[in-house]
Amino acid sequence: MKCLRCGYCCIQLMVTIVKPEFIDEDLDFDNLSVIDKVIMKESGKWCPYLELNGEEYSCKVHNKPWYKDTPCFAHTQIENSIDDECRMGAGVTNRFKDHLKSLKRRN
Repeated sequence: MKCLRCGYCCIQLMVTIVKPEFIDEDLDFDNLSVIDKVIMKESGKWCPYLELNGEEYSCKVHNKPWYKDTPCFAHTQIENSIDDECRMGAGVTNRFKDHLKSLKRRN
């Protein structure tokens, strides 16, 4: 799905992430040895790779060559296309705001 860079998923979801000491390694997620290089990030906890830049969030590991093989990436990519609308955080909030605006226009 299209990430709106609101930080919701990276804070609210419980996902498997790479341990910080291994982010600069060449990781192979098809190899069982990677199991010792990942941890569970608990729901409600700030992901160690999440950074706030002004009003937008970014991830320190999104540009790593192994990122698209991670459970973290797969967790939020259940839609048919990476261009599908966000169904979490800001996506829900934005749709609700649009709905309220349409209700105001009717009145």
